[in-house]
Formats: sequence, structure tokens, C-alpha cells
Amino acid sequence: MSLSITAHTLPAATTARAALNANVTPYAVPTQQLNQWVHMTYIPQETVPIAWYQGMTCSGAEAFKGDNRGDRSPSNFDLPSHRTALRVAANWQNPAPWNLYWEKSTGVTRKVVGGSVVETKQANPDGIQVLDTWVSGGVAHFDVRHDVADPFCTVGSVKYRETVQIWRAGSVAVNGRHNNVPNHESYASYNYNTTGEQRWVKVWNFSDANYWCLLGWVATCDKSYTASRNF
Repeated sequence: MSLSITAHTLPAATTARAALNANVTPYAVPTQQLNQWVHMTYIPQETVPIAWYQGMTCSGAEAFKGDNRGDRSPSNFDLPSHRTALRVAANWQNPAPWNLYWEKSTGVTRKVVGGSVVETKQANPDGIQVLDTWVSGGVAHFDVRHDVADPFCTVGSVKYRETVQIWRAGSVAVNGRHNNVPNHESYASYNYNTTGEQRWVKVWNFSDANYWCLLGWVATCDKSYTASRNF
């Protein structure tokens, strides 16, 4: 019912593991009825300084470059700058096993010393997993397990876990928990005309990041969330 794909390239991304034939890949056939889920994490500041003791565990970094943005809706095939991103799509007209599929991405991490970027690395996307996937009638279900570390640091990571259900009739529901750093935003979309154009709605976001929480998933950093939207 599911497969990681490289149906198209996300910006500054390390994408997934297997390619599908473009003739049957749903992203290549946007006029089919499609619902999408996108969950992104991002750093709103242009540059984020870190304390000296954090730098000791982060390859001597004094700061890291951020994404320099607020919440921003994705488009059909592109995503704004992000730390991590996951896109899951349910294509109700595509035959099994391609009616539920996904791709994942990590943004480039830029290490700052002396006010300048001195090194870049790509975070490992293997910590983003889509599990327990099924599609039955007009409902698609999947779980997300997300644990992605800064490639320069030996401690800490961006973590969240969530369960998502999308109804073909035009609604979505999510519940999960996260380690509250950095910012989070999630969106759902559906086709609103026969040319495959998507209408996006924001489902959930979090913007009160506490960077101390990178040191571990402790009680004060563990936040739960539940949200639902109708299209």
C-alpha cells in the first residue's frame, strides 16, 4: 500500500529510496483525485546562535543558519526552505499498491563560526518513517515516526510522532506528540478542479520553540497535539 519515491526533487533534499515509472506515478498524473499531507519543521530566524557548551557537542559551531521565514504553505510540487519535510499523498484513482505513497526531505545544515558559514552538511532522512499504512474505501491512514539529528551535533534531535487519517470526502485528522523544537507546520490539500490544482489548508502548527529541548525529550518539552479540518 506504500512506498518511498523520488517522483520529483524537493529543494536541498535527500529524498527517498526507490523510483516509480513516471507513467504510473501519481505526481505525474495531477488530474487524478489526490489528497496530500505535508509536515515541515523549520527555523524561523536567519541565524540561530548557540551557547559555548552546546558548541562543544556541535563540532565547534557558534551558530547555525535558519530558514528565515514564517509559516508558509507548500505548492503542489515544491516546498519552502525547511529543516525536515514529509509529503504523503493518497491517490484514490491510482491502482494498488500506488494509491498511498510518500517522499521525505532534509534541508542543508550550515555551520557558522566567526559570523560566516564555514561548512555545510545534509541531515540523514532515514529517521523519517511512514508506518502502519492502509487505504480502505474512502479513508487513508498512516503513522509518522520522526527523529532527525543535526549532522554536526552528537546530542539532540528533532522528534515527533503522529497518526494521520485523510477522508476522500474532504477532511483530515491528526494527533501526535513532539519535542518542541524547532517550529512545526502541517497542511492538507485536495483537488478542486479537473486540471489537478490543489487547495491547501493549514491543519496544525507550533511556533514556541525551546532549543533547550534539543538536549532531550523531557517532560517540559513533550507536547501533544490534536487537530482536524474539513476542506
